[in-house]
Parts: sequence; structure tokens; C-alpha cells
Amino acid sequence: VCFARVFFHKPAFALLDESTSAVAPEAEAIMYKNVTSAGITVFSIAHRPALRSYHQLELIYIGDGFGGYQIKELD
Repeated sequence: VCFARVFFHKPAFALLDESTSAVAPEAEAIMYKNVTSAGITVFSIAHRPALRSYHQLELIYIGDGFGGYQIKELD
């Protein structure tokens, strides 16, 4: 449903929170390729490492109780 909204509204950016957790990896790849080729900037919250290939940066929160984080550039 999340991707349907993104494709319908065509926003400048979209925050996708576990939007493909119940989707097969093949369908996930198609959806991410289509959304990025549409020029939509994507912020993803996900556990699947394969999604890194659709992003340029990764934000990592450090669970130390002090609110630390890292920003890592992805290849």
C-alpha cells in the first residue's frame, strides 16, 4: 500500500518504514527501481541488507543511551 501511495502522489521524497517486509525480494527490487527511476528521494527504514543498493547513505543509530549516530556512505 505504501508504494501505491508513492506512485500515485509522486512526491519529491518518501519515508518508507518496512514497506517491503512482506514482499518477495524480486518484487522489492522492481518497486525500488521504479521509485528511484521516477526521481523520488527515498528514506528507508528496513532490516534487509539488499536495500542498501538503492541508497547512497546509511544512518546508524547507536543504542548507547546518549543519542549517538553514524552516517556511512554506501557504494
